[in-house]
Amino acid sequence: MLKGNKVKLPVHGLVLQVSGLSGESRMTLDLDATTLRLDTDVIGERKTTRQRKISPYESEKLMWFAEAAWRELPSGPVESATDIGEDLYILDGDDAFFISGSPLRSLGHPDRPAAAALVAALVGTKL
Repeated sequence: MLKGNKVKLPVHGLVLQVSGLSGESRMTLDLDATTLRLDTDVIGERKTTRQRKISPYESEKLMWFAEAAWRELPSGPVESATDIGEDLYILDGDDAFFISGSPLRSLGHPDRPAAAALVAALVGTKL
């Protein structure tokens, strides 16, 4: 599984770690390298990695969502489910933001809508 691997975090960017009953995936946006990378480890399948260059428009859009997620004020506890987990890291040099939920991406999330929107936008970005 991906959790056992050491992860090199970008200095500036995003990391979304998703785990569930069927396996795990990690999406990494590295603003300094201008890359978007997806690592997957699904039970019964070979681990895969896909990576591509990301356009300035795409990175600016995702970072707009990231800024909103970092600055939003929580209005209650994050939802919880037993079969899926999402960990979101926003990295900006020496500053970082982390939120975990099960899942975060349920659109219309009543407690962290900006974080849910960021996860949805990141997952919806083509690789």
